[in-house]
Amino acid sequence: MNHSIHLCRLLIVISIAVTFVGCSILKPVVDQTAYYRLSATHLEARSAQSLAEMPLEQVVSVRFPDDVHGGKLMITEGQNRVFLFDEARWMEPFERAFERTLDLNVRALSMGLASDASVKVDVLSFVADQSEVSCKFSYMWKDEPGKQGVAEVSANWAGVESFDTLAAAIDQITAQMASIIAGA
Repeated sequence: MNHSIHLCRLLIVISIAVTFVGCSILKPVVDQTAYYRLSATHLEARSAQSLAEMPLEQVVSVRFPDDVHGGKLMITEGQNRVFLFDEARWMEPFERAFERTLDLNVRALSMGLASDASVKVDVLSFVADQSEVSCKFSYMWKDEPGKQGVAEVSANWAGVESFDTLAAAIDQITAQMASIIAGA
C-alpha cells in the first residue's frame, strides 16, 4: 500500500510536469513586428487654405535601382554586409511610400503647377547605414528642360536601436529632395 501511494504521487508529479512543459512550449507567439510609415514634412507645414491650392494629381514618378527592397528595413554595414529586420517593416512597399511622400512634398512646395506638370526622378543610389541615410538622384521636369539636375542628400539617424529615427531621417531626405526639385 505504501508503494502504491508513492506511485500515485509520482504519477501526479509527472502529469503536472508534462502539463507545465507542454503549456510553456505551446503558448501563443506574440507578433512583435513594428510598422513604420513616411510623412510629408512640407505638406504638414502648410495651412488648410494653401492645401486647397495644391495640385490634386500626382506629379512625381520615382524609379529605384533593383537593389532597393520593398517591405523590410534594410541596413548596410560595410561594403558587403546587409541586415534585414523581420521585426521592423514599412507599412506599405518602400518604393511606393517614398514616391508618395516625395510627391506630396513637391506639390506642397510647388503651388500653381500646370495641370499636366510632372517630374521624373531616378534614384541612383539609396543607402541606409548604421548612422546615416543618403540618396543620390537625378530629376527632370516634363516640358521644362531647364529644370533638371543631379543631387545627393543625406540625413543622420540614431542607428539600429531606433527605427523611428530612420523613418524621420528618410522623411528629411524626401523633404530635402523636394526642395531641390521644386527649386525652393
